[in-house]
Amino acid sequence: MTKRRRNAERFTVNEGMSATLAYTEGTPQCVAADRRRTKKARVAIESCVKEALQPVTEAFGHKIGRDTRKTVSCPPEDFPPEGKGMWRTHLYPPDLRKIAPLIPKRYKQRWNETWRKKGCKPVF
Repeated sequence: MTKRRRNAERFTVNEGMSATLAYTEGTPQCVAADRRRTKKARVAIESCVKEALQPVTEAFGHKIGRDTRKTVSCPPEDFPPEGKGMWRTHLYPPDLRKIAPLIPKRYKQRWNETWRKKGCKPVF
């Protein structure tokens, strides 16, 4: 009987946490790229707590930005002032392909369907 390796692709802890954040908190989006008619697929990850998005920053080097809103969506101590907004970061196709084995198949299928409907090229 052969011994199965648990981490054959050698994923880091931050990559694993990024994949989990992508399919639990992520939303597939299709955005215009460089003022052209082409569209670019991405997954936006939002959270009230900025520290929850740190694994994505450490694994892929993307910045964490503010997404302000008119209504209160987070506790004021997590998103100052007054809790009107969330913290946000994005995962792009090269990042998603790298962590694809860690994302369940049903999420990849849903995201591809969403991107097709919105006019983007599917990633997976």
